[in-house]
Amino acid sequence: MDEQHQIKTFSLDPEFIASHAKDTHAQTQSLLSIPRPPIIRVGDVLGASFAYGMPGFNLLPAEFSETAKEIGFRPVCFVRSGFPPLLIISTPFWLGPEGFVRLDANADGNFHIRTLMTDGADIVVTKTRPESSHPTFYIPATGDFKADYLELIEVVRAHMDATGATPIFMADKLDVRAVFRAFNHLHRPTWAIVLFLWLDLIFLSAIAYLAYYAST
Repeated sequence: MDEQHQIKTFSLDPEFIASHAKDTHAQTQSLLSIPRPPIIRVGDVLGASFAYGMPGFNLLPAEFSETAKEIGFRPVCFVRSGFPPLLIISTPFWLGPEGFVRLDANADGNFHIRTLMTDGADIVVTKTRPESSHPTFYIPATGDFKADYLELIEVVRAHMDATGATPIFMADKLDVRAVFRAFNHLHRPTWAIVLFLWLDLIFLSAIAYLAYYAST
């Protein structure tokens, strides 16, 4: 990590990050208490999520996996989420060296570099503007992963100066899961909740029909 990069980011000291991550649970619980439409609340209650495993850098698109390593991103966990009995989404996460930037990506080139702030704002670099009813600061991906990452850091700093909000730090997989849950509560679009619940209904109806058919 070069000196200029260190100056542009926050402290890279693991002890500093761990000390700030002690506030993560309280900060995310505060965001989860923000009023949202009933269908989102249903999603919060029924949505199962848990952190597990350790993703490899081979899951990142080849064009920036080495750059992510050089910056200091580290694999943390997968977070599996969905609606019982379907757990249909499994997302791999890597954390940046500053402790508050999370990266998720897949082999087809879709990725997000993002930070969740204590005021609920989502600061994100991605190819396509996210759909969200909560404040989102969208940074279009340029194809230069390091430049995009540094731009996100600058936007985080500017948002802190403008609002007094701070980034939510993560030190381990439980912190990542907590941030992921709070992010979904605020930023997951309503249509996604409806779709997942509809898929669940179809699945349960099929199980009930097969059980009834087998019993007759």
